Amino acid sequence: MADRVVLDAHAVPVFLGEEPGWAEVEEIMRTGEPWMTLVNLGEVAYILERACGSTAADEVWANLRAESRPGGVPVRWIDVDDTLVRRAAAIKVRGGLSYADAFAAGAASLLDCPVLTGDPEFRVAEELGVSVRWLGRRAQPGAGLLPRDVRILGPRRCAGPRSQEMSGSSVATPPCKRPRAGASSGPAKRSAGARDLSRACRLWPR
Repeated sequence: MADRVVLDAHAVPVFLGEEPGWAEVEEIMRTGEPWMTLVNLGEVAYILERACGSTAADEVWANLRAESRPGGVPVRWIDVDDTLVRRAAAIKVRGGLSYADAFAAGAASLLDCPVLTGDPEFRVAEELGVSVRWLGRRAQPGAGLLPRDVRILGPRRCAGPRSQEMSGSSVATPPCKRPRAGASSGPAKRSAGARDLSRACRLWPR
């Protein structure tokens, strides 16, 4: 039986940046049963477009929406209908999750499968009975591993980690090239976890 999970907006940048747990995302995209909502795909798109430009965002969008992905499996999409929207609203009202994250949690609840994420704010979803599979660790949830920032080299180069919260959610976000205090003004060095976005996208079978 295929490994069914819901991907939140955290999982895709984790794969692209080769952050802890990226191989788990790749395995799901190749042999599992990945599900998403268009709300969370939209979140992925604006994260990538803001960090790396519209071309990168369009490329990933087209890949994830493709009905046929040679060498991999197509993403399945749960309808954003009355049932899902109402479930997301009920989760959001409890607090602690962004509205977009509430859609991922709601989808997992309706599909009776885990959310695949490294976003620590999904601990709130766990408390509400939503199953969460934590990227980057196989141990028990709540072990204290927090996601690192994704480092992607795209149209705009990235120069090191930078924490950023968006709409109350700790979504992994590719940092922009921005000089830090005391940092050299010379060319940014490519960190061990950084990778070229177009190269990363080629790993997603089309």
